[in-house]
Amino acid sequence: MSRVPESPLHGAGIPVPAAELGVPSATMLERVIQHGLQRGIDYLVANPALLERIFANLAAAEITKIKDYLADKPPAVMQGYARAGAKLPMVSVVLGQESSEEHFLDDFLDVDDENVEHLGSIWQMRFDLLVYTEHPDVTLWYYTIVKYVCLAALRYFQLAGMQVPTFSGGDMEPQPEYLPDVVFVRTLSINCRGEMPYVEAGGLGRAITGMHLDDAAGVNARTHPVAGEEEAE
Repeated sequence: MSRVPESPLHGAGIPVPAAELGVPSATMLERVIQHGLQRGIDYLVANPALLERIFANLAAAEITKIKDYLADKPPAVMQGYARAGAKLPMVSVVLGQESSEEHFLDDFLDVDDENVEHLGSIWQMRFDLLVYTEHPDVTLWYYTIVKYVCLAALRYFQLAGMQVPTFSGGDMEPQPEYLPDVVFVRTLSINCRGEMPYVEAGGLGRAITGMHLDDAAGVNARTHPVAGEEEAE
């Protein structure tokens, strides 16, 4: 099994991919995105010369402003929507939507090193990265930085379980009932797929149903547990 490569985006607290563990594990991609983003932003704060490459199309005076602002007010990367009174700037990682793909629901996924079958499902997900600041120019700068870091971290995201990612973005309309009018928000969305595996060898399914989950007399007990239990007796 391959290791996640060491990079500025890999550090303590970042989830280890299930493929590296050799056991089934929920991907928790929102946590992967959060840590990858924070590590990338921290790296840019420590290496501001990279901003000259990212914003090469801007005037030198504005690039200097970006460097100074990022050094003074780097955005924290948090889970969940910002609330009134939140310290800005910040980037929120939010699960916009997810759904299981019907033809993969409760399907075979893999066999681990101990020859145990992993069952589970493939989920379609959308993660929204909301960039909150108090100035429209800063929102534009930080949105560009978030997009750049996500592209730089794409290989890491994929190794951590993110499948076929695509990106989209846009401005969010003001919502004074949640945030003051002076807060500006732009969203980068990541659409992707991820696995949600489990192994029946762990006994969770039997603990819930109290029945055998082996096929009996041609009846799959996972979908017809009562028939399966009767036949097993």
